[in-house]
Amino acid sequence: MPVLVSFELSKYDKGMIWQTGGINMDYLTVKEAGEKWSISSRMVNYYCSQDRIIGAVKKGNLWLVPADAQKPEDRRVNTFPMQQQ
Repeated sequence: MPVLVSFELSKYDKGMIWQTGGINMDYLTVKEAGEKWSISSRMVNYYCSQDRIIGAVKKGNLWLVPADAQKPEDRRVNTFPMQQQ
């Protein structure tokens, strides 16, 4: 994982651009990623804290999700099959 040297933040549209060593990276907030993937911001926060979103960065108390990140697989499983009547 590259070392983040300096950050310059500029807002545009719905995402943010962070500059790290001359490379621009597009990031979304947890709320924006949740809207994009149709899940709650709490689930996105959980995925970030469990390192299930590749490239997610925590800046202070704010998680930043790469704009091109894929939605993690939902690992919740229904252990009780539906009963047929």
